[in-house]
Amino acid sequence: MPYNGASELGGSVAAVPVTFTSGRQGKIPIVATVSPDGKSTSALPDGSDRSGTIAAGGAAQQLAPANPNRKVLTGQNLSSGDLWVNDLGVPAGPSAPSRRVPPGATFKANYAGAVSIWGATTGQAFAADEG
Repeated sequence: MPYNGASELGGSVAAVPVTFTSGRQGKIPIVATVSPDGKSTSALPDGSDRSGTIAAGGAAQQLAPANPNRKVLTGQNLSSGDLWVNDLGVPAGPSAPSRRVPPGATFKANYAGAVSIWGATTGQAFAADEG
């Protein structure tokens, strides 16, 4: 019998259409618990969108400031060139200790300090969400 997380959590399921980086399309089930007035009762904080582009190629920029309430920062490289992410509180650059994020790849940081990002070319795009 398939797992029915929605009923076990007392929530409802919505299928969100997505397009994967491979071009394949599908749906991702989302489970949410809500109060009788329709407001979310999720234990996780609402996400803060940190998406953007590289403002000046070859220079580190802040992806997210220090946040002691951060549980996780996730993102994806939407550009055609490598991006580098540093979640150790120092400026990112194209070598260790920064982590290389190839085109289309995702990253995750479980660090409450400042997170920076580096790209070689102005305008490189990335998606990121902090929660």
